[in-house]
Amino acid sequence: MQTMHFTHLANTFFEEEIAGLVNKNLQSTICCAPLALLLQFLPIIYAKKADSLIVTHQPMQDYIAHMSKYFDGPDIMTLETVRSQQNLNLWAPSQLIEKWAFKKGHVYDYPAWNLAKQLQSKLFCYHNTKRPLGSSLLHTMQDIDHWKNSVKGPLLLKKVWGTAGRGHCLIKDDSKWTEFAKKELMASGVLIGEPFLNRRLDFSTQWMIEKEGSILYLGAVLQKNTPLGNYRASIVDDEDKLFGEDKHLFDSHRSYALDLLKKIRGMGFWGHIGLDAMIVDKDGLIPVVEINLRKTMGYVALMAQRNHFPHQRVTMSFNEGDIPLLPNQLQLSLSRTQSFKTQFYLSLS
Repeated sequence: MQTMHFTHLANTFFEEEIAGLVNKNLQSTICCAPLALLLQFLPIIYAKKADSLIVTHQPMQDYIAHMSKYFDGPDIMTLETVRSQQNLNLWAPSQLIEKWAFKKGHVYDYPAWNLAKQLQSKLFCYHNTKRPLGSSLLHTMQDIDHWKNSVKGPLLLKKVWGTAGRGHCLIKDDSKWTEFAKKELMASGVLIGEPFLNRRLDFSTQWMIEKEGSILYLGAVLQKNTPLGNYRASIVDDEDKLFGEDKHLFDSHRSYALDLLKKIRGMGFWGHIGLDAMIVDKDGLIPVVEINLRKTMGYVALMAQRNHFPHQRVTMSFNEGDIPLLPNQLQLSLSRTQSFKTQFYLSLS
């Protein structure tokens, strides 16, 4: 049986594209966002040796030599030098890449963009998953005032668009949250209000809905997040070790997640999905916190452990660890070098 080879392109600007914050040129979209420019090299960690990777600029040779010590890296091409008829494997669906692929003669095989937008919206998650008690849709400042006077405890406002712990604001006794609320209500007409919960354990599960309909469970990852949910690290290990006495709650999440994924499949979506969940207090499970219609940092960590460091505990984190995984700088032109303050590290134990 012939093995399928893919050409990876990590469009980690997916959320920005969903929110309409990218321009019409693929190269400039990536180059204008330092984080997207940096994270485009993530497939070096999970791509197979026979695969290829498309980036905006070739990395420096010392970075390639460093990564070759740990990973069987793919052949690297640039957007300017890539040959036609590439079978694209993306981070997520992309209307921008679909148009670029059609123009350049590449194979783009992903669900309709409007469906991806619908499913990625936090409104879909709000209406189709179990939300914390006291959650509410808020359309006006009066709605917010009534809600915060009727729900006890710290409260959180969330944008309809925004993931990985971004796009939310904790209600405090200052003007920051009111400015946040007014701006977002003017932009989208709705906010999601939720009680701010003391998270005891954050985790995610990684899934793949194949085009023919099979739902594949890829694995679970513990997440280190800030109290507000901003991503910091992913940890991969044996699931019994990861969850310990909370394994029954993890099993409940998997069962709940499968029903949700069947619904998403029924709407016509296929591709990678990461589902975030959390355990609060002693025995409280929020089975789905966010739905991510894309590969995730948890997926990267999972594939690194499975393909390169089996039977070891793998931690991947921003800005601390043992093995740097991304370039420190990138030569954009003869006269311009982009240096990166952010780094993504791998640690083994």
